[in-house]
Amino acid sequence: MGNVVQIGFSRYASVTKELLDSIKVGDLVKINSWSKPLQVKGVSDNYFVMAQGDEYSIVEKKLFPYTHNGLRKGFFSASTDDRIFGFVDSKLDITDADSKQYRFDDPEWVAEYLAALEKGGDSGGINISERNGVAIERIAVKGGAAHGKAYAEDD
Repeated sequence: MGNVVQIGFSRYASVTKELLDSIKVGDLVKINSWSKPLQVKGVSDNYFVMAQGDEYSIVEKKLFPYTHNGLRKGFFSASTDDRIFGFVDSKLDITDADSKQYRFDDPEWVAEYLAALEKGGDSGGINISERNGVAIERIAVKGGAAHGKAYAEDD
């Protein structure tokens, strides 16, 4: 995790579905060699979305089925979505020039975004971006929920 010591993070070298399912809204998460964490803003059955400032990432809690770009078969993945211009077809989207397309601090908007991910692009929803995605080789989590010490590499 670089030269910066961040107290309270549990690091995991073995990333499992059970571990990903234990991550809750409000947790801080770092993927692979990220130096700064993102805060979890919403969780669904197969995804969770994290954001901090203008950065965001989606974690898919399903193993990726093949190798492509930074994604690897048999690994969980983190990515952005596949919308070039953002999630602008949302009924919750505000169209004035000062608004942000992604409103991860709005729980209602986040719920709609996660529902669109669960629906998938072939059914009119959205997908993760294969172009921007990475395989999750390790993860660090800081939060109030217990994340399964059995998986902890160290504290």
